[in-house]
Amino acid sequence: MDHQSAAGTFNYTVTTTGGSCTQATATGSVTVNSTPSQSTITQGNDTLYSSTIVAGATYNWYLNGSATPTASTSTPYFKFTVQGTYRVELVSNGCNSVLSASLLTTSLGVKTSNNLKSSHYIQILQMADWY
Repeated sequence: MDHQSAAGTFNYTVTTTGGSCTQATATGSVTVNSTPSQSTITQGNDTLYSSTIVAGATYNWYLNGSATPTASTSTPYFKFTVQGTYRVELVSNGCNSVLSASLLTTSLGVKTSNNLKSSHYIQILQMADWY
């Protein structure tokens, strides 16, 4: 028997033999889809990027070890709003890639009242009073 491991459409023939049955033959074809490659994630500001790009694929983005995707996109990138550890999985033609290695997102440096120096916070409030 010839074993195929590559993606593609393959023809087959099945023939019955032996016993008291009448010999019969059937033919057909089967399509084997390729599994998407495992991706690597990179970060640019508030966006995560998959290194693997597959037309028509779905990209499932997982946060902090969740078994359920945090988001699914049809593009190889995801704009995140929550800091954490992300992994990505590609789904194409019913085949799932292996999850990527984890990427811990880095801070975006957004200033809030919690991380501003108190003197800057007071100056901002004073400026707001001017208007």
